[in-house]
Amino acid sequence: MSSSPFKVVRRWSTPTVKDYGIDKLYKQSDQWYYGYDCEYCNHFNEMKYADYDPNDLEKSGNVLLVNPDGINETAKTVQDGTYQYVCQKCGKPLDRWYRGRWACKYAERTENNKGIRGYFISQLNATWISCDEIKEKEMNTESKQSFYNYIIGAPFDDEKMKVMPEDVYENKSNIAKQQMFNRGRYKFISCSVDWGNTHWCAVHGMTEDGHVDLIRLFSVKKISRPDMVEADLERIILEFEKYEPDIIVADNGDSGNNIMKLINFFGKDKVFGCTYKSSPRSSGQLYAQFNEKGNTVTVDKLMHNKRYIQDLKAGRISVYQHVDEELKTFLKHWQNVIIMDEEDDKNGETYQIIKRRGDDHYAQSAVIGYIGLTRLKELYESANGTSFGSTFVSTDYNQEGNKQFYFDE
Repeated sequence: MSSSPFKVVRRWSTPTVKDYGIDKLYKQSDQWYYGYDCEYCNHFNEMKYADYDPNDLEKSGNVLLVNPDGINETAKTVQDGTYQYVCQKCGKPLDRWYRGRWACKYAERTENNKGIRGYFISQLNATWISCDEIKEKEMNTESKQSFYNYIIGAPFDDEKMKVMPEDVYENKSNIAKQQMFNRGRYKFISCSVDWGNTHWCAVHGMTEDGHVDLIRLFSVKKISRPDMVEADLERIILEFEKYEPDIIVADNGDSGNNIMKLINFFGKDKVFGCTYKSSPRSSGQLYAQFNEKGNTVTVDKLMHNKRYIQDLKAGRISVYQHVDEELKTFLKHWQNVIIMDEEDDKNGETYQIIKRRGDDHYAQSAVIGYIGLTRLKELYESANGTSFGSTFVSTDYNQEGNKQFYFDE
């Protein structure tokens, strides 16, 4: 590029989710879009796929239902003339043939031939495609995300698969008012770590009735100085030791010799290295596969991220009450986790995949910690027909043999 007289890179793409890929680039650009001047009120319409609402012009869109009887839900068809494009301000019919023009939101971003020039256009701008056809496509598209991405040309986030601020800030523990530095009244404690240039640690506690609380978040920067070898690991061990953890699950990806050090300190029966399946799609593996002899656990990343999100939204996982910087980072890392639909180019089928738009370390640390805690609960509920409140469980995660071990109350 440096030797090119043009120094231009062109990208054409369809958006997927917000603030990712082409949508992120477009938001950095000067943002050209094609809109329409209303011949009745002169309002300039940036096409919005939402119902016209005269009572709320901020949310009002350009779609008006004029014939409710023209919709056949069973056949998934829409008769001609059922919907109409209208001005989102006055509600009168919108002329898309002769009153369209390009407009730019942030012209200053490309002054002096600098910055990114960006254009947005969708099927809402295609004069040969009626609003009825768009609505019929929506009825016949299996994936709502695919409809918004490929038909409307807009990014789409499925909020059911995304951690929202209220899922964290309004989902408070009844026990942990702020970060805890001991195990308190919790029946079981799981500690977890996602290694990297910074090591991201989470601590979860489980109550007598099986409810899970996130009670601690902390990070430790990796130390590379020769005179301080493993000082970062020693700090993590010191912090984990405060909780007398019942299980520790650590990411295998960038662990080096750290997991072996954890095993040497806490014991072979408590520490497991976690390996995610490499594919962004689900492998179909429903449960974490523990290998006690090898001190490893293999999991489906998509499956267990979805499980944590759903349990957080359902209130089966709560968080400590005080909103501090670590909890804000926890939310940010979760909002960087992307679970989206992707169409297979070979067979046309749609699959869910998992990606990330930025750092997601606290999220992944929490996921693998929850895997360990969930495993303990399952073993307690199944061991010798006893209930969750019993005080023993077999340490053989494959349920072979009769070894048992005890936890302090």
